[in-house]
Amino acid sequence: MPRTWYRNPYAVEDIHHELYYADLLYGDSATMACEAGCMGIPAICMDDRGRGYTDELDKKYGLVYKFRLFPARPGMVHPEKRGDSQGDENKKALA
Repeated sequence: MPRTWYRNPYAVEDIHHELYYADLLYGDSATMACEAGCMGIPAICMDDRGRGYTDELDKKYGLVYKFRLFPARPGMVHPEKRGDSQGDENKKALA
């Protein structure tokens, strides 16, 4: 099967028209999750870093659920924020 089977056949500028008819948005774009939440459509966002602008939609309205691929553990530092010396601390936190 060609890898294009999952591509959206509609024009990019029509994404909000398509979103209007959705029951749920599932993806990794916090911006699209926020836009769905503003339209009253629940969204599940795969987001490791978190975004401040989705917090209100999550906590106050329950419309955007942020799902972390790698749950934070005590003492663990995100790979993008750690220096070379942090790698050992992450290994200890995983043990």
